Amino acid sequence: MRSKGKLDSAHETELKKLRDYLHDLGFTEEYRDPLYKLFIEQMLKVRSQPLDKLLSPKELKQREALAKKIVTKLLKKQDIRGI
Repeated sequence: MRSKGKLDSAHETELKKLRDYLHDLGFTEEYRDPLYKLFIEQMLKVRSQPLDKLLSPKELKQREALAKKIVTKLLKKQDIRGI
């Protein structure tokens, strides 16, 4: 870490991860609606599980196929634009 409060890129990345994690846990927001708060808590529990526990093998394959299709389409657009 550098002096005078400036962080190097590795520390900046780690700080961002921690901020995002605390945000996901609800520490950066106040939820006045108890149902919404419960929803956020359950969303965090679900998001922290591996995808193979949330999705069936068929759903995982569909998701992978869709991701591949999107990446292929984006790469083709880049080639057309000369990016």
